[in-house]
Amino acid sequence: MDIHACKILVKALILALELESRLGVLAMTAVHHATVWMERRGQEATVKSRTSVAETRKQRFAEEDAARRSIDLCTRRSRAPHRNRVRGTWASRSH
Repeated sequence: MDIHACKILVKALILALELESRLGVLAMTAVHHATVWMERRGQEATVKSRTSVAETRKQRFAEEDAARRSIDLCTRRSRAPHRNRVRGTWASRSH
């Protein structure tokens, strides 16, 4: 093996080790976030009763429905600009 091939091999090994350590850190971070999320979900489930969860779900759906209706009204108004125009009468027109 010549010196050039040895340098390339060493660089490849260093990059492989860096990638492995970065992936290891990412994997550990993902596991940590998953466990924290599962713990929080478990605490929420034990604190709240099923009825309160259902009530909050109904409230959230009602809020989303109201938001959807207001968006529908806005889009209807913008799609028909001629309906918002003030129309003049025959008397107001100058002949």
